[in-house]
Amino acid sequence: MKYGDAVEGVELREVPEPGAPKRGEVLVGVEFSPINFNDLMVLGHLCLETRLPATMGNEGAGKVLAVGEGVTAVKVGDRVILPFTVRKWQQRVLVRAEELIVVPPDADPQQAAMMAINPVTAALLLDQYVDLQPGDAVAYNAATSGLAQWLAALAGKRGLRTIGLVRRREDVERVKEGGCEIVVVDDEEIGAVQARLQGLNVRLALDVIGGASAGRLLYPSVQKARS
Repeated sequence: MKYGDAVEGVELREVPEPGAPKRGEVLVGVEFSPINFNDLMVLGHLCLETRLPATMGNEGAGKVLAVGEGVTAVKVGDRVILPFTVRKWQQRVLVRAEELIVVPPDADPQQAAMMAINPVTAALLLDQYVDLQPGDAVAYNAATSGLAQWLAALAGKRGLRTIGLVRRREDVERVKEGGCEIVVVDDEEIGAVQARLQGLNVRLALDVIGGASAGRLLYPSVQKARS
């Protein structure tokens, strides 16, 4: 791995097998580890100090292959979500037992592999800033993103209404199908947006893009404050 272009900087290498788990450790066979944008951005865009060569992979899930002395929280055969601190683009990893999250045996391993970043972030965004009540509305841009899909799903479970901004009109129906109630093209004229948001109690706006999009995202909240 090298800094710069992510495609040029990543390569497949053979490395030694990890040893047997020590006391308190667990050996996990990685089943899936997604390619997350933040994995690739480490190679020259994020301000993270990484000693190269290094293994990447911020998310992942797998099955327990062996447990070390004193481990009782997990057992061989358990499917687990791996912690953020372990680099997961490899077949086997050693992990401290207390850092693992056990999921049901019939859980989809691909879905489990993506549970450590976006779902937690979405839950914290809905919980930490505003005391949202059923019927309140949340607005956000980048509504096609994985994070936004989790926002829509968790907000729906809590009885919250959702307003998502997308960049392309062809994405509108897809985002609606994913659970977002009102989907607006990001550069739509303010007048057209206003007519669609009448009566909504917008309590929270979440911006991940910046620039002009952030201003359009704030429009529903500003209008509420003026009323």
